[in-house]
This record gives sequence, structure tokens and C-alpha cells, in this order.
Amino acid sequence: MDQQKLADMKYVIALSVLVIWSSQIEAQNKPKPYLFENFMEGTLFYATAPPRTAKFNYHLVGQEIVMDFENKKVPVNNFPNLDSVQVGDHTFIVVDGKSYEKLIHSPIQLLVDYKYTSQIEANEGAYGTKSHAAKVVVANQRIGPNDFYALEWNEGYELVNRSDYIIVSADGKWSKFNSVNQLAQIFKDRKKEIKAYASEHKTEFTQVGDIEKLVQFAISQ
Repeated sequence: MDQQKLADMKYVIALSVLVIWSSQIEAQNKPKPYLFENFMEGTLFYATAPPRTAKFNYHLVGQEIVMDFENKKVPVNNFPNLDSVQVGDHTFIVVDGKSYEKLIHSPIQLLVDYKYTSQIEANEGAYGTKSHAAKVVVANQRIGPNDFYALEWNEGYELVNRSDYIIVSADGKWSKFNSVNQLAQIFKDRKKEIKAYASEHKTEFTQVGDIEKLVQFAISQ
């Protein structure tokens, strides 16, 4: 093989690697507005009707469970008499048209109210700072409805996690929290222990698993 052919081959290989790398970077930059990577098998449970199976996902910005029905994305939160939805191993209850994932079941329940807002990606300014001069926008005011329910959005949007957690006591009282201090106020008799556990385990409120473990600790005694 002469030197020119070898150089051409190296160029083709390098170009192929660059294209693959660029595609991966582009995919990473595209916002994913769903809780799960793909739509998963699940079941709708009704108060007064038989269950119905289909594929579902949870839309973080729309704050709704979405069904994949004949290649169309259909929100289900306001289906009449809908009681709960099982999506894979995840259980969601539906209350007044809102869906909450149930992480701890009884006697004290832990729910998570997933909700994200979308905003225009910030422009980088001097010294690497970013300016969010553009107001937060609802995504489907900027892109078409079909794109709103796509698994990936166009580049240029940022999704901001504003989720809340909820303790449901044995007598049915709902208490919202999104900080260690707020959780400690709910379990006042274990304030010090809860704060110490969160500090020792470096609990992150953006990590659902961390909060589930923290609440399990809070209710364990």
C-alpha cells in the first residue's frame, strides 16, 4: 500500500470517528422531557372499569402520563375515573388530574411530584457567565405539539427540575417538602437524626433514590 492510499485511509477513519463523536455530542445536547428513556409496558387502573394495557411514559414538562396509542402520544391524566397507572415497576396515583409516583406505599407514603420547566438555553457572556435574559417559556409555545411529545426535543432548551416530594401520613394528611429542613419539620421528633443522616450520606434532592432512603430512615423508628 503506497503512502497516499494509507493517508487517505487514515483520513477516512478520522472523519468517521469525528462524525460518530459529533452525533453523540448532539444527542447529549438534546433535552429529554420524559422520565424514562422509552415508553414502557403498563396498565391503567380505573375505579369503575376494567384495566387497560398499553405503553406509557411520564412527561416531565407536561406533568402528565402519556400513552403511546397507534403511534400517537395521548395524555391520560384526565381520563374519567382513572385511579392509578403502573408503568413498568413504577406506580403512579392520579388525584384531581395530577399524577404522582408512589415511592413508599404504607402506612406512611412518599410521593414525588415530578415537574420541570423549560427555558431557552442561556447565551454565554463575558468570563463564561450565562444570561437568562429570555423568560422561561412553556415548550409547546415554541415548538409544534408533535415535537412536544417527542422523546427528544430540539436543541436550545434547558429543562429545570422543580419537583416536590410529599409525605402522606396514615390519617391522609399531605405534607410537601423539598429540603432536609422541611422534612425534619414533618418528623419533628427525629429532627437531629434526619439532618445528621442527610449530612453523612450527602443526600441530593435531585436524586429520587436519595430521598427515598432518607424517608425510609425517618419512618424506620
